Amino acid sequence: MAISAHDRHHLHSNLIAVLGPEGADTLMDHLPPTGWADVATKDDLSRTEVVLRRDLAQVRADLGGEIAQVRADLGGEIAQVRADLGGEIAQVRADLGGDLAQVRADLGGDLAQVRADLANEVRHIDERFTSLERALRAEITTATATLRADLLDAFGSFKDELNADRRGAQRHLLFVFVVSFLSLLVAVATG
Repeated sequence: MAISAHDRHHLHSNLIAVLGPEGADTLMDHLPPTGWADVATKDDLSRTEVVLRRDLAQVRADLGGEIAQVRADLGGEIAQVRADLGGEIAQVRADLGGDLAQVRADLGGDLAQVRADLANEVRHIDERFTSLERALRAEITTATATLRADLLDAFGSFKDELNADRRGAQRHLLFVFVVSFLSLLVAVATG
């Protein structure tokens, strides 16, 4: 017998009258949302398990055969590709060997000329570098002497300003001390 929403509501109302709202809600929460016919039993689950195991065994057997066939097919194709590539690689090596020998011969003469040109350029650059180095050393020596003189002058000015600021601070502190002492004397004399 199927239980309708109206029947569930009527049962809940009656349970509220007997158990109170909290007890009625707790009991209704433990009932299935539909009839008991829709709830699976252990026997139902056992039968489903048997069917699923049988289906999985069949799938495993089918896949095992298909995988074995794919492996066999791939093994033959890979062997054929290896054989084809072996011959092609041997031909490429032979062609490259001849080409490399010709390139080496061509480059031999060109490299000797490049070495001679580079040696001349390096000598010329070395001479220019030596000349620039001497000029730079002279400029650095002059700039260092000027900087040293400027720093000594600036330090002397800074030292003079610092001494003047210190004397001003000492005067201010003495003034504050005298005013404080006089205020104390006035307070003692009036009090």
